[in-house]
Amino acid sequence: MPRTHSISWNLKHLNKALERALMRALADGDVPYSQAGVLSFLAGRAGEPTSQRQIEEYFGVSNPAVSGLVKRLHSKGFVAVGTDPADQRRRAVQITAAGLTAMETARRSIDAVDEQVLDGFTAAESAEFQRLIAKARHNLSAAAVSPLPASDSPASQRIEVNA
Repeated sequence: MPRTHSISWNLKHLNKALERALMRALADGDVPYSQAGVLSFLAGRAGEPTSQRQIEEYFGVSNPAVSGLVKRLHSKGFVAVGTDPADQRRRAVQITAAGLTAMETARRSIDAVDEQVLDGFTAAESAEFQRLIAKARHNLSAAAVSPLPASDSPASQRIEVNA
């Protein structure tokens, strides 16, 4: 019998393939893959000033990484950077009209990759796939917040390989 891979292995490699597809799809546009997420995040905040710290926390990346992304987006005119009205010590980042336009263009490329991922799925399978992915993400997010009981620690778990 052929050996099948674990869920973790399959998801890791699906994520790598997805990232490569997104990088290719966005390579020729004004918004590369690394910047598209930040623009999307800012667009979803409805013009509300957003601190660089909020971006760092949302994406789980370092301050220097966010600073570089914001600097590149600002140089293209896709974000405005100023002082947060609520806290003069913080820098606030907001998406501009040009950023919204660039994000919409990038969104079409992202949607095309999403369609490629779901190629051959029925509408019901697509909805179920998305529901299950969201549930799995929630499960891992909840696990990250809640420590495992000693009996559930990875060291005490038997790992099964599907055969």
